[in-house]
Amino acid sequence: SERDTLANLLAGRPVWLAAHTEPAEENTVLEAHRLASRAAHRLLLVLVPDDPSRGPGLAKTVEAQGFAVNLRSRDEEPEEDTQVYIADADDDEMGLWYRLSPTTYLGRSMSNGGGCNPLEPAALGSAILAGPNTRNYINSYTRLIEAGALRRVRDTATLARAVEALMLPETTAAMAHAAWDVCAQGAEGSDG
Repeated sequence: SERDTLANLLAGRPVWLAAHTEPAEENTVLEAHRLASRAAHRLLLVLVPDDPSRGPGLAKTVEAQGFAVNLRSRDEEPEEDTQVYIADADDDEMGLWYRLSPTTYLGRSMSNGGGCNPLEPAALGSAILAGPNTRNYINSYTRLIEAGALRRVRDTATLARAVEALMLPETTAAMAHAAWDVCAQGAEGSDG
């Protein structure tokens, strides 16, 4: 029911997710969002920090950069004018965000974190973007890239361009379908 409620609130808005972000990459994500918003002024970024306890401080930082922000841990919902929604309440909600966001940038991949599991968003229908540092799940990332299900980004400009390109439903759908195919073929392999 939570998914249905949020889907109704977001109806008609382009949405993208930045999942498990580390502080070192959040300015890149926010600036990419600012750039991509020029192509779609109603674009919403759902930002899930790597540590939910950073949510309130992150909200202050994002507000200081001029964005309209709502915070999940304060029981706020995304509103019509919300530009960044910080989903800091519960790590068990990741499936909800992957389902609501046609495009997911996987954090820990433009920092030295080594990336996070790309099969989670792939299995739930999200096209995937990731930086170059994905050593933690290299086999899965490689298979998703080879299948056309994941795009590499390296900085603010490439992330913004990828988010803009994935606002086209047919592009996102093709990548999400390719990602699902990789999952269905058992991409878990020997990552780790």
